[in-house]
Amino acid sequence: MMPVADLVLRLAKPFLIEKPAWELSLDQHKEALVRSVEPVEQRIQKARSSQAEEIVRHIIGIERWGQRRLQVALGKPLVMDEHHEYKPPAGLDKAHLLYEFRKTRIQTIELAERLKGTIEPTYVPHNALGPLSTRGWLYYLNLHAQWESRRLR
Repeated sequence: MMPVADLVLRLAKPFLIEKPAWELSLDQHKEALVRSVEPVEQRIQKARSSQAEEIVRHIIGIERWGQRRLQVALGKPLVMDEHHEYKPPAGLDKAHLLYEFRKTRIQTIELAERLKGTIEPTYVPHNALGPLSTRGWLYYLNLHAQWESRRLR
């Protein structure tokens, strides 16, 4: 049986993710991904709490996992895995976590560029949300990093 939270997310997905995602071109998604780097990085830099490292590792892990899912639209086989194996190793200092976030975000932006050559819409499953379009994935990854970085204290 599906948890209630997952069911609510699946029902809201067309309005919270897909609709706003399709209002943006792939170039606009790239621009949004670029614009959100600075605020996320500022939150990472200011973070002092004991949970900060795990939150940043989670943000990076989800984005890398999402990149792998997006690569399905470019011909890679679908792997139904979790985001945990995509996290950077524990124990990295803030400078290294910032570097890993930047590197990961650059890869997402490059992936958005490569997706311009695909036939849309292409849907790839998200473990909790169900199928997301490639634009939905880009929107979700950007939104996720922004939401989660707000938890940093």
